[in-house]
Amino acid sequence: LDAVAEPGTRVDVALVDASNDTVGLCTLDLVRQQHPEAAIVLMAGAFGAPLVRAAEAHGTVLTLQKPLTEAALVDAVARARQLAARLAGVPS
Repeated sequence: LDAVAEPGTRVDVALVDASNDTVGLCTLDLVRQQHPEAAIVLMAGAFGAPLVRAAEAHGTVLTLQKPLTEAALVDAVARARQLAARLAGVPS
């Protein structure tokens, strides 16, 4: 989180682990405040509809259920980067 809070740091994609729903959502808020352009990917062990809705309301673009494979994580980061570029108006 130190890097996210550092002024001038560019963040394209933020991976947030929501092992604790409250801490995860607070982290989402911090990332969104500091880097509104970042595509946020939320990772959690279990997703219920309330957590997914809350995560989306806090700016999450993708949700991943743990445990993750390396391929799933790489794919999610690539998709999130494409979404971030589209939101920023950068041609892909």
